[in-house]
Amino acid sequence: MTRRWSALTLVAAAILATPVDAEETASTPFVGITHIVRTETSPRSLKIHVVKIDLTAPSISFKVTPPGGTRETVRQTTLDYIVQERAQVAINAHFFLPYPSSDLNASLIGTAASNGLVFSAFEQPAQNYALVTDAPGLNIDSANNATIVHKDPTDPSGVRALESVRLWNTVAGSAQIVTNGVKTIPCYVDAGHPACELVGPGPAMYSNANSWYSLINARTAIGLSQDGKTMVMLTVDSAGGSQGMSVGEVADMLIRDYAVYNALNLDGGGSTTLAMEDPVTHARSLVNTPSGGAARAVGSSLAVFASPVPPIPTYQLTTGVSPAGSGTMTPATGKFYPAGSSVPLKATPNTGYTFKGWTGDAKGSNAQTSITMSGPLAVTATFIARPTTLSASVSSKSGSTSARVWKIKLSNSGPGAANAATVDGVTLTRTSGSACTPVITMPASFPLAVGNIAPGSSQSASVTIAFAGCSSGNRYSVRIAYSANAGVTSGSTTLTKQSQ
Repeated sequence: MTRRWSALTLVAAAILATPVDAEETASTPFVGITHIVRTETSPRSLKIHVVKIDLTAPSISFKVTPPGGTRETVRQTTLDYIVQERAQVAINAHFFLPYPSSDLNASLIGTAASNGLVFSAFEQPAQNYALVTDAPGLNIDSANNATIVHKDPTDPSGVRALESVRLWNTVAGSAQIVTNGVKTIPCYVDAGHPACELVGPGPAMYSNANSWYSLINARTAIGLSQDGKTMVMLTVDSAGGSQGMSVGEVADMLIRDYAVYNALNLDGGGSTTLAMEDPVTHARSLVNTPSGGAARAVGSSLAVFASPVPPIPTYQLTTGVSPAGSGTMTPATGKFYPAGSSVPLKATPNTGYTFKGWTGDAKGSNAQTSITMSGPLAVTATFIARPTTLSASVSSKSGSTSARVWKIKLSNSGPGAANAATVDGVTLTRTSGSACTPVITMPASFPLAVGNIAPGSSQSASVTIAFAGCSSGNRYSVRIAYSANAGVTSGSTTLTKQSQ
């Protein structure tokens, strides 16, 4: 599924630095929030959502499900939680008990705090075949400083962190799966591994040869970059055509592709849920496909609050060609483009012209270039006519003496085209015979349009001359002036011994 964020989308689709069998579509629906949808075909079909959060961005804040009910929290779906809190992003968090159960009152497994209220302690879980004792937590303080926190061994209550931080919004999972940039999947205690943190066999004979962490399932994970300025939340589905991942595969991906330095594995399987607000419609919905179809009511969720992306201004690009009819250019004039965007320009000469260069807000002589929209811009593609040679002749004469029609033929011997050719004047000078003054009656004035003349071709136009009072034996020198290609090509032909 590719979500489109309308005008608020900053990027649109991009194939990032991922394996060749992975494709990513990234969008920025809110300030400081990047949502990546990733699909893979190897080692199996996968649909992955990654949310990258810039912890330094203005207006970013968080809230973990607060305490309530007869235990620690009241279970609800992550979608219900994001709607309730009017947040922009929410992801499921803690493992919880009892499950399965119709009782919505839940006890969270591990350290938990909501807006400064610590209500669940580091602990030894009943599911020690999957969850390590005193699993580290991820804490986000009121100033968005995010760190991995550990149990203070001197605190018997288990609510205090070893680190000198105030627990503000804190989540915990089954284990820390990335530690200082290295994958750290917990192992099982056995004769060869007495110091491991997991205790089998659990419900499915778990061991180092059959680890719970190696199961292919839906997963939820959360991590931090090395500088602590970027939080990464990841979900991978095991439904809707996606087949799930092992925890180790998730850790590898976080390290390799998203520069995660420390990460926790959160509750997965049917609990894996990611919900987001559409920044255009403001409707909140699930963006992943929960296992089992319906979203599970989970023990806790982590909500993220962010500001809308300010609308990107758009600027108009005015384009044109010079001289008229000499060529074409793209894009068409009058279109609007986002500020800062790069717009490709292309100039294409018509027959008989060559591209000379760009004028206005674009420069250079490359027929294909680009321009960055820094404001309203205007660009003109300038062309010059290829050299060409025109000549004139009179191809026929007809009509009465008072309205004699001469057909003037312009011929183009190339190599370039003669575009928008015109007859610019016809002058008759008597060279022999009785005195008289021929008068051109049509056209009323020059230039007289002839049209476009391809190399090796000719075009004609008619001139009407009144020879009233002139002897049929008179002879004339006739000068025919012409031009084409917006005046770049011009000249004249003089014909001698012409009769009327």
